Amino acid sequence: MVEYRTQSVEPAVLLEELSSFCQVAAAEGTGSAILMFGWDSNLGIDEMWQDIPLPLADIVDYVRAAEQAGTITVGKSDIFVKANGLKITDSKKTS
Repeated sequence: MVEYRTQSVEPAVLLEELSSFCQVAAAEGTGSAILMFGWDSNLGIDEMWQDIPLPLADIVDYVRAAEQAGTITVGKSDIFVKANGLKITDSKKTS
C-alpha cells in the first residue's frame, strides 16, 4: 500500500500520482478500482469511506468532477483508491 501523510498536496501533483497509479494498475491487468472519500470531504460521516466502484480509466475524471461538485478538495480531502491489491491513499492523518 502506498500512503501519503501530509497537510496538503498540490492538486496537480496528486492528480498526476493518481493517474500514474491507474496506469500501473492497468498494466497489471486490472480494469477497475474502488474509490472512497474520507476526512475533509463535504460528505456526512455515514457517506465517507463508501466503496465507489469505477473503471480505472474513469478515476481521475471522477475525482475532478467530485471537486467541481464541491464534494472534495483535491489535495486536501482524503482520497483512497484500491485496485486488485494495489492501494493508494492521500491522507493527512498521523498514526
